[in-house]
Amino acid sequence: MIKKRKTKTKKNKKLKYVWITMIVVFSALFVNFTITGINDALAFNRKDNTVQIEIPKGSSISEIASILKENNVIDHKVYFEMYAVMRGASKNFIAGHFEIKTNLDYEAIISFIQSNENRSKDDLTKVTIPEGLSVIECAKLLEDNHICDANEFIEACNDKEILKEYSFLQNIPTSENKYYQMEGYLFPDTYDFYKDQKASKVVYRLLNNYEYKLSEKNSDGLNIAQRAEKLGYTLDELMTIASIIQAEAADEDDMPKVSSVIHNRLKTKSNDGVTPFGDYGMKLLHMDSTVWYPYPSKGHIPDNQKNSFQSKYDTYKYEGLPPGPICNPGISAINAALRPANTEYYFFCHDNNKNAYYAKTSSEHSENLKKAGLN
Repeated sequence: MIKKRKTKTKKNKKLKYVWITMIVVFSALFVNFTITGINDALAFNRKDNTVQIEIPKGSSISEIASILKENNVIDHKVYFEMYAVMRGASKNFIAGHFEIKTNLDYEAIISFIQSNENRSKDDLTKVTIPEGLSVIECAKLLEDNHICDANEFIEACNDKEILKEYSFLQNIPTSENKYYQMEGYLFPDTYDFYKDQKASKVVYRLLNNYEYKLSEKNSDGLNIAQRAEKLGYTLDELMTIASIIQAEAADEDDMPKVSSVIHNRLKTKSNDGVTPFGDYGMKLLHMDSTVWYPYPSKGHIPDNQKNSFQSKYDTYKYEGLPPGPICNPGISAINAALRPANTEYYFFCHDNNKNAYYAKTSSEHSENLKKAGLN
């Protein structure tokens, strides 16, 4: 019995030594692993160079880490992946070309590749958004130029979080009949956009430009919102009028007269829609541009809706202004909405050559329709 106990004691000692050795070895490996990771994360001993890298669209964190390692921006792929995942930053990288230094720490690398401002100028695309495009048309234009996804852009135009950030949007009346809350406020202009951006970033650019234009004051010291209020309209009503002017007028010279027709018809509300010349039904604006909104025309309506579609903005069926703007007007249309021509016109039409015909009465309008070849 004594010999067996000695044998067992020797075995226990050997097992103990094995465990101690394993612990020492693994501890040493862990310490080495940690030190190596820390050195790489803090960019110790990396040379101060500048390299060009490209992050393809849809790259995983593993693929991004490989690109960084191949270009000597990091020394160890696994440490960077672990750090990015622990930071919750592994899915926020931006596709594009970057000129990046090789002596940045992990935090600086992540911040650098997650900002469009650091992308190469070669990634910039100049895009002109013409006056009068709707949200749907803007979305297509941006997608065609590889700026952002069209559906994501359309969704962003109703994003409640974005709406909260702009006072002029917060004051817009909410309505179930509105298709897009930001319609009318995506300012038409020429922009330099980076390709493959988040749609929300693009929306911010357009809204920021509108906010800047909105703040500009005229010779009376009033901005657009204040001038609208002086006329007795909310900003959203003014933008709705401006959007119809933009869609209906033949050119900028035509805008003040189109504006006068809209304003004159709206004023008949106090007289139950009857004009001073005895024509009635003026509560209906009868603007062709509203009939198929949010689609540009009947031909753009999806096939499964063609037989049943009824626009909530149709001014042939609903009195007064539609629930909101029908497009994004330019500054000329906005100014025309603020300063309509002084006329007694209640009707207008255009021929195929965009020549305008204006009338005070329905009988005059009927004659104009014949002249324009529209009867």
